[in-house]
Amino acid sequence: MHKERIWIASIAAFGLLTPFLPWVNVMGLLGVSGTEVAQGWLVFIIFAAAVALALTGARAYALDSGRRGGIAVLGVAALGFGIWKALEIKQGTVELGGQIGEELKRAGGDTAGELGREMGRGMMKMFGSDQLIEMSFGVYAVIATGAVLAIAVLVRGFKSRG
Repeated sequence: MHKERIWIASIAAFGLLTPFLPWVNVMGLLGVSGTEVAQGWLVFIIFAAAVALALTGARAYALDSGRRGGIAVLGVAALGFGIWKALEIKQGTVELGGQIGEELKRAGGDTAGELGREMGRGMMKMFGSDQLIEMSFGVYAVIATGAVLAIAVLVRGFKSRG
């Protein structure tokens, strides 16, 4: 397999892990991963498509321009998605009441889940979301991995032309 493909697939494979990292900390106690944040699974799909593009075709050769462009677009998409979620978290518009409810539901059954959702919404209104939630390193990992993926493909593309 060509070295370029190995590097690009490795970067994208790290991106596959980012939805499972904590994206939000609630009151410094509860970490919420990207899989529990609305649309967080899109990050996994974006990086899985990048891995698939890097591993398809004639693997003994460098990426062709079509695959290189597709991977660059996917990297920019991951970067944009990460920035969008970071802004949602900073503005306090990310929905976390359901996640708190789901955690309580797992611990105490259906009625505890409803209680947890209402408690989560009430705490967000009472204290203000900016006091309760803070961004964690998972969102930064999505942003950085998307940027590195796009830059790596584009820089390698310019090298092969010159």
